[in-house]
Amino acid sequence: MSTTSSGEPEYLELGHEPKRKPRRGLVVGIVAGVVVALGLPLGAFAAFQLLGGGGTQPHDVLPGNAVGYVRLDLDPSAPEKIDAVRFLRTFPAFEKYTRITDDRADIREAIFDAALEDAPCDLTYQDDIEPWLGERFGVALTAPAAGDGREPGVVGAIQVSDEQAARDGLDRLRSCEPEAAGAAAAGDPMGGWTYLDGYMIVAESEQEAKEFAAAAARSPLADNEQFSSDMQQLGEQGVASTWFSGEGVYQAFSSTVIGDPGPAGSEFDRLRDDVRHQIEQSYRSGAVAFRFDDRYVEVAAVVTGDAYAEPEGDSVADMRLPETTAVALGFANGAEYVDQQWETLLGMAPGASSGPAGMLTPDSDVRELERTLGLRLPADLQTLVGQSFTFALDGSDLDFGALMSGGDPSMLDLGFRVDTDAAAFTRIIESLESRAAQNGVPIDLVVQEAGDGVVAALNGGYAGDLAADGSLTDTDVFQTAVPDAQDAQGVLFLNFDRFETTVLDTMRQMGAPRAELAEVTDNVTKIEALGVSSSNHDGYAEGTLRLTVAD
Repeated sequence: MSTTSSGEPEYLELGHEPKRKPRRGLVVGIVAGVVVALGLPLGAFAAFQLLGGGGTQPHDVLPGNAVGYVRLDLDPSAPEKIDAVRFLRTFPAFEKYTRITDDRADIREAIFDAALEDAPCDLTYQDDIEPWLGERFGVALTAPAAGDGREPGVVGAIQVSDEQAARDGLDRLRSCEPEAAGAAAAGDPMGGWTYLDGYMIVAESEQEAKEFAAAAARSPLADNEQFSSDMQQLGEQGVASTWFSGEGVYQAFSSTVIGDPGPAGSEFDRLRDDVRHQIEQSYRSGAVAFRFDDRYVEVAAVVTGDAYAEPEGDSVADMRLPETTAVALGFANGAEYVDQQWETLLGMAPGASSGPAGMLTPDSDVRELERTLGLRLPADLQTLVGQSFTFALDGSDLDFGALMSGGDPSMLDLGFRVDTDAAAFTRIIESLESRAAQNGVPIDLVVQEAGDGVVAALNGGYAGDLAADGSLTDTDVFQTAVPDAQDAQGVLFLNFDRFETTVLDTMRQMGAPRAELAEVTDNVTKIEALGVSSSNHDGYAEGTLRLTVAD
């Protein structure tokens, strides 16, 4: 985001009419429709690998003062994207809702056919769109100058392969504007556009489009330092990517969300300060990329803020679990995190009372929490999470139906392993078990030392399994779902195949309709695993999510 000499965000003065309610015409609607359509049944298309890479991107022709940005690249011919369509066609619901039955289908045609379906004249993708339509699309949100009362601006960028053909096609689109709907009588414009470096710049009016284009020519989003830094941290942007400025989005929508901040020192003024503090701490900016392979869809994200710091310890999530693990959640450096974020954690606790800063909690609340749990805080919480903490549920003999029918919880192979002081950990578990029993919730964990720490499980057999170093990380399903687990500070892994039989059996026992069972079988059971990994660094955090299907 560019700034003024005083350091405050600077936003362009665009020619919005403050009182006018924007009405998107057909062309503007198509730009929005691309994003909306991909967010619904076509949403998975926002996850292909970007192959073209070169050439002008939408962020090269959109203004540098944007506070939000969405980009799509729908190259219909790239081999990896053919693999992506093949991946999506694994799910019958995909073909049902998109009517795409060919791995080489032109995704743009499906989108624009939907956009033109209700057009009140005879327009076709082949004749009126394809001759000029490029492969890349972008939409940017710009915030108005502070205090001017105008709505945020929206500008689109559509790549064009033939500018004259685009002009001819848009003339036909313009003549297709439905006057019968009362639009012409109301005097609302259809929308306007201009051209910049191989792109059609689309806005609410031609004047706005020209202003946006001129602003981008002077200072494009690609030159925005925060945007560039975030995208560099993000890496491969995929066929779809998004970016936001937390402060910019706040400025664009704060009056809508929290209203007039009021005089200095008022409740709304404090709320505004708290929100802006949280933005600087955790949401200063962020970027997301959507990528595809023929075996998985991947979502990668980066978020910046002052709260993120590289841990002093070098631990990573401990995934040395049995190969038959169905669910695993592991994180490292938990004790260090509790020490650094204790006041924030208190503010998140149920029933905590907020102080003036919105996060601090009086000592009396801490003492009451200690009495309720029988713990010494935060020291005992640090012991519980230790240097590394891993929760696991085994999937070799799951029977949720029996458990829901009153079965013994110890029949579940569920437990956790912690790199911590074993004696202190055992004392804390015994205290928690005693408090739980007093409240009618009997818990009997088997606790035993293991390596540099301790394991605890619902039965002795699984405690022994957790104490041994399992081979989960050597399996193809885990390595595909969490490829960077060896370097991640946090890991979540779910093997859906381990749940498949028990979920279907439970649904049958509960009398699920046959059609519902068929849909689950045809679609959900195609999924193999879910993997999530994350790590904190100085000034930013990064994470990756993958959803995989069997090879």
